[in-house]
Amino acid sequence: MVELSRETISAIIISSTLAAYVFVGLIASRRVKSGEDFLIAGGRLGYIPLFGTYLATYISALSMLGWPADIYTFGISATWIGIFWALGAALTVVVARRFWYYRLITPPDFMTARYGSKLLEFLVGVTSFIALVFGIVTQYVAMGIVWSIALGRSYIEGILITTAMMAIIISAGGLVSVAWSDVLKAVVFLVGVVGSGVWIFANVANPIDSMMKLATTNPGFFDPFRVYSPIGVIMLFFMWTLGVATHAQYLQRITAGKSLKVTIFQYTAWYFVAVLYVWVVLLAIVAKVLFPSGVPMGWSRDYILPALFYYYAPPAIYALFLAGIVAAAISTADSVIQLSTAIFIKNIVEIARGKPFSSRARLHIGRILSFALTFLVGVAAIARPAAITYVAGYAWGLLAVGYFAPVFFGLYWRRASKAAAIISVVIGWTFFIVAQALALAGRWTIAISPAALGSMAATISYIVIAFAAKPTPPPVELSPR
Repeated sequence: MVELSRETISAIIISSTLAAYVFVGLIASRRVKSGEDFLIAGGRLGYIPLFGTYLATYISALSMLGWPADIYTFGISATWIGIFWALGAALTVVVARRFWYYRLITPPDFMTARYGSKLLEFLVGVTSFIALVFGIVTQYVAMGIVWSIALGRSYIEGILITTAMMAIIISAGGLVSVAWSDVLKAVVFLVGVVGSGVWIFANVANPIDSMMKLATTNPGFFDPFRVYSPIGVIMLFFMWTLGVATHAQYLQRITAGKSLKVTIFQYTAWYFVAVLYVWVVLLAIVAKVLFPSGVPMGWSRDYILPALFYYYAPPAIYALFLAGIVAAAISTADSVIQLSTAIFIKNIVEIARGKPFSSRARLHIGRILSFALTFLVGVAAIARPAAITYVAGYAWGLLAVGYFAPVFFGLYWRRASKAAAIISVVIGWTFFIVAQALALAGRWTIAISPAALGSMAATISYIVIAFAAKPTPPPVELSPR
């Protein structure tokens, strides 16, 4: 009997899943008949695709690589990030109960629908496009590196192959194809991460025993403020909780649901997310026990979990785990590329030209633009930017600046106003840009992320200005019931 190598098994499993994603995406694309179908699935996504795409896009390379790396390095205090992700998801449910009734095509449309400001819609559209594209590069990096460590082939080859696969899915059917292929990706990473984790816990190291060992040999690992000071934790709230609560990607999913009931149902995916998060924390703890002196030679900090499976799991379990990582990265990457395309067309180009495109033109332009954008981001990813958590955190913080205060207060506060929305966003961006410039010059010595500072400044300034400015009532025809 021929024994297959680790690389061959990984190639079979990962290549099969990639082909399956393309197949599902192409089948789903037959439902796309208009520009609105391409941009927002016609606002008709049902229970299965909406549930699947929310679950798939919520779990990313950041969740599976950057976050466990922080837990491994800094201890249990890094779980604050996961806690604030969860709090943000809870706020998303609150937002959804009113945001759905606006029935928008893209999230920046809210700025005109609620405040009557095309200027704010354009500004938020531009910054959203930049932040989304900037942040998604890290998902490409993850796909390229996982490809190289799994198959022993080049990083660039991994980028090009996964990029081509995503370009086909997105350009074929837009959000419809992305959502239905996300259903399969969600299954793959649930089986890959949870299933492989069960094998590790049963055959290599029991997580309870690992925690007891760490508690006696490295008690500081379980200090909730070992790295993150109280002020640092507050900043994490402003960057991650507010960034998640009204992230453009999740606002898009709200609008895509065919009914409010379907839209709210998607958040039951958090039962599965919670299991995955607990699994990731336990795997990071096991990795700390098995690699107490640091990351194995040849592996970067962000890839501590793949290293764990490489050294301690058989080839099939190792390949299954890596397939889950690839699914997590792709599900976030293709969703963001599709959303970025929609925002660029609807909130940047159409506003700049002074009139909307026809539905057919939106469809054709969307297909061409998404195909090109997918490869442009792939080219940028070849440069392999800095650590995943660091890069992605800035993007999410910037989205918190543009969306949280205008959307959340605009939905629920009677004093919400156009002036507060515009000024708060400008102030938030200004704080971020100045702090980031000082950081690049080596003069930002405060342990506060510029993105978190910008989010906090935008939120506080909105509240202050709203008390001084005249409230802007929501349009009667768009007022939530």
